Amino acid sequence: MAILDYTSRSLKGAFRLLRGDPQGLRDLDLTVAGFWISFLTIVLVLPFQAVLIMGERETAIATSAHSPDTFPTGALTVARLAGFVLHWIDYPIVIALLAPLLGFTRRYVPFIVALNWVAPIVMVPAILPSLLMSLGIIGVEAELMLSLVVMLALIWLQYVVTRVTLMTSVAISIGLVVLDIAVLLAADAMLDRLAGV
Repeated sequence: MAILDYTSRSLKGAFRLLRGDPQGLRDLDLTVAGFWISFLTIVLVLPFQAVLIMGERETAIATSAHSPDTFPTGALTVARLAGFVLHWIDYPIVIALLAPLLGFTRRYVPFIVALNWVAPIVMVPAILPSLLMSLGIIGVEAELMLSLVVMLALIWLQYVVTRVTLMTSVAISIGLVVLDIAVLLAADAMLDRLAGV
């Protein structure tokens, strides 16, 4: 029960942050222990990540010469899961290095805790395009368009959480969001090459 209460309160705080309410931080465990515990939210995010991988597979098959039998599903799965786990770690490390330079060292822990707890919530809309396509409700073109809309919305939400949590300027907040995207894309590109996707 304690775990459920802890998780429920943390998700509630994360949702408040997504709405631009800085008081959401009060619902998060901002201790050193809470910092490390927040990384365990990866368990909540992984099932959503699996849906995204399958959606990417279906889109790739529909827009390429591959058939379901010839598509490198295993390589894609390994590359995407490895990239996801790597990014779960590399961005916090990059931010830790930048925090002293940008003047938000004291807010580093709250920021990472917030991002980790926000992740399971934003994954719900993130999987919507893939889910709708898998169910046959929309086609590939609609899935790609909807994915773009959702991606832009999620980028905005990350900006909101960054600004509210770090209390940085608009320029720095935007820069940190762009950095996150750049680190993710670089990791995915590297792993794609290694996996031969």
